[in-house]
Amino acid sequence: MADGPVLAAIDGGRNDVRVLQIAAGEALRDDCELVALHVLVIGWERAIEDADEESILGNQRILERAEKFLAKRQHGKYRRLAIQSRSAGGAIVETARNLDARLIVMGCPRLLGDEIVNLGLTASFVLGNAGCPVLLWRNPI
Repeated sequence: MADGPVLAAIDGGRNDVRVLQIAAGEALRDDCELVALHVLVIGWERAIEDADEESILGNQRILERAEKFLAKRQHGKYRRLAIQSRSAGGAIVETARNLDARLIVMGCPRLLGDEIVNLGLTASFVLGNAGCPVLLWRNPI
């Protein structure tokens, strides 16, 4: 197992609270750092470093909410990380690799029925390309 942190990939959606709870529990159990990551996806019509101010502020708000959530639970070893990228999945995998993450925790969309599973593009990419275990959470239907 890697010696690095638990990486919680959050997107500002309804899975974030549970993703942070799970990641915090894993980090406490392993006595390691938790990194809350939010990827700001930049479309191809802009330069990668050219995010609009509203998107940057949204990114900051998402990470501030995560930090407040973790501080309330007195999780001591955590930090927040914002990345701009063309692909959320690629950024999550690359960040996990760069940090030598021991685990990625992230949410995925709901199931579409008894037989159809839609993990979404980001979760599917991370599952297929991550160099560490990935724990997916989805809210109950």
